[in-house]
Amino acid sequence: MTDFKPTILIVDDMQVNLTILSEILKNKYHIKIAKSGKKALEIVENSNIDLVLLDIVMPELDGYEVCKILKNSEKSKDIPVIFVTANSDACDEEKGFLMGAVDYITKPFNPTTILARVKAHINLHLKQIELEKYILMIEKISITDGLTNVYNRRHFNDIFPKIINSAKRNDELICFLLIDIDHFKQYNDNYGHQMGDEVLIKFADCLKSSLKRADDMCFRLGGEEFGIIYKSEDKQKALEFANILKNSIENLKIEHKYNSSSKYVTASLGLICRHARDIKNIDEIYKQTDDLLYEAKKSGRNIVGVEKI
Repeated sequence: MTDFKPTILIVDDMQVNLTILSEILKNKYHIKIAKSGKKALEIVENSNIDLVLLDIVMPELDGYEVCKILKNSEKSKDIPVIFVTANSDACDEEKGFLMGAVDYITKPFNPTTILARVKAHINLHLKQIELEKYILMIEKISITDGLTNVYNRRHFNDIFPKIINSAKRNDELICFLLIDIDHFKQYNDNYGHQMGDEVLIKFADCLKSSLKRADDMCFRLGGEEFGIIYKSEDKQKALEFANILKNSIENLKIEHKYNSSSKYVTASLGLICRHARDIKNIDEIYKQTDDLLYEAKKSGRNIVGVEKI
């Protein structure tokens, strides 16, 4: 396996400068070159660039304009830009830094200085990327249930109010499905907790695979209780989805001799559908859904408890 080599984009309208900088850097970095600001922007848009060496004085788009465009783009805003200039005027340097440049290199070129500065900013950039990946990983862990790999109760409490508020603009129909595995305590007592964990994993996978829209969300809310937030055109279609889901759970055909409603693992469900503007808070909708789930259990389990449509 070859060592990773960062990619540097050198932007200058003078071929001699492109040649000198490329010779200095080519042994340690992949080099891309552009003779205009427009070409530089094209390369950045279509490549993974780790640092830009950018000449200031160029026709059409000068270095300042190119830097401004790079810093206003989500894709390139974090790429370090080092200005290359023959002018060491303090006002020019200040202008460059205000636009987002991280450093200046002056002409004529000093190879040792160029290598040192480029290395410092490349390393800082790569460490920043790794830090951002680590932060994203930690954030994902913090909102994910460790066993089933669906969202956890913490994320449910955080995201549900945001979903409701977002849906209020068009007064969308928000559906909340509360799902509880039937007689799960008896399952654990008789089959063991390890097999119980396997049931939870398969159960969660079944729920996730049943989701149809990108904004449908599945949560483990605690123990053997799960929740799904989804949107529907009307309450009848929302109920149809809930019943399909209920049947999919039983069709996993996971043996459960101690289940009163089937010889397989099943679930009881409570379903509430509300237009977003009619929802006061998540505690209220959760309580109403939990009451319907309780009615489903009291009525024999393995059914969907729902308000009259």
